[in-house]
Order: sequence, then structure tokens, then C-alpha cells
Amino acid sequence: MSAFLIVYGTPKDPAALSEYSAAAAPTLTAHGAELVVKGAPKAFTGQAPALVVIFRFPDREAIERWYSSPEYQRIIPLRDRGLESTFLAC
Repeated sequence: MSAFLIVYGTPKDPAALSEYSAAAAPTLTAHGAELVVKGAPKAFTGQAPALVVIFRFPDREAIERWYSSPEYQRIIPLRDRGLESTFLAC
């Protein structure tokens, strides 16, 4: 069954975020991820984050393999410079 990676956050450094996004894309593709949504959400209640990104993976284990992969782990410091974020798998 498909699983979804939901990322929400606030950009901190646009240049670092752009570099992170370019570096992350091939790691996601290698683990079967497909971009579903990327953009600024509209909140009907509560406060919306500045950015939401949703990826579909083949299953939850694929998300876990991707996140723990050496290729992705190497770019986490770049992500953290560019984006204050929360990653959720469901």
C-alpha cells in the first residue's frame, strides 16, 4: 500500500533550500518517491506552515529506507540550514 511523506516547514535560507532540493530529488527518485503536492497551503483553521510538500512512496518501509540512506543523511545539514521543518510518514 502506498505511504506518504508529508513535510511542512518555514524556509530560512533560500539558497540553501534550493541546493538541498536539487540534492534531495535524486535520492527520492531512487526510492520510488513521486511528488504529489508542493506549495503554500491555505488554512481553514489554525495556522498553516509556509510550505507543505507531499510525496507518495511505494510503502512506509521505502520512506524509512530513503530517510536512513547514506545519500540522504549526508544532505540533512544542508536541509537544516535552508528549512525549519517537520517530516511525517503515514
